[in-house]
Amino acid sequence: MPIIFEELEKIMINWKKHLKTNPIKDRATQFSYNKMKELVNENNTKKIISLFKSINIDDVQIYETINTDRTYGKNVKQKNVNFNKKASL
Repeated sequence: MPIIFEELEKIMINWKKHLKTNPIKDRATQFSYNKMKELVNENNTKKIISLFKSINIDDVQIYETINTDRTYGKNVKQKNVNFNKKASL
């Protein structure tokens, strides 16, 4: 069951982008990289927690699509969950 949550995707992509840098192996740079990594992790987890707290059941759409399975000739039901709310973080 696919879950479509655009705001969460944006946070996760931004989080991955911030942690993509490779630190140099000396001690000072490694220390500052670890501190930066801790801050980025803390900030993004706070954003995700506040995003989940702001979810209202009225903002969620669950719909079902029926696709044909070409291998066996059966109809396959697929449920999709879509979050419509654009939360401001």
